[in-house]
Amino acid sequence: MTSTFQKLCDEADKKAKAIAETELTPAEKAADDWLVAFSKKSEEALAKRAAEKQTAPRPDEAALVSVLARKGHIEYDRMRSEVAETLGVRVGTLDERTA
Repeated sequence: MTSTFQKLCDEADKKAKAIAETELTPAEKAADDWLVAFSKKSEEALAKRAAEKQTAPRPDEAALVSVLARKGHIEYDRMRSEVAETLGVRVGTLDERTA
């Protein structure tokens, strides 16, 4: 059974959503939709990384740094923070080791 408080909260949420949707321009609506999708993807990625950390063995650090040093700048930039976190080092340290 839903409580009175929960019903009031649900009604307030519906009203706030309706107001927010009517006040958004088409560009703002598109941006809001993008942010919602981005947030969902980010949450999924975080959950996936957490699961991988529990199951994947830690890679050979020297080999990983060597391979990263051969990557293009854009490709390396996209993965550097996650790799640094996996290795337990600062991004700046990883940058120095791959330069």
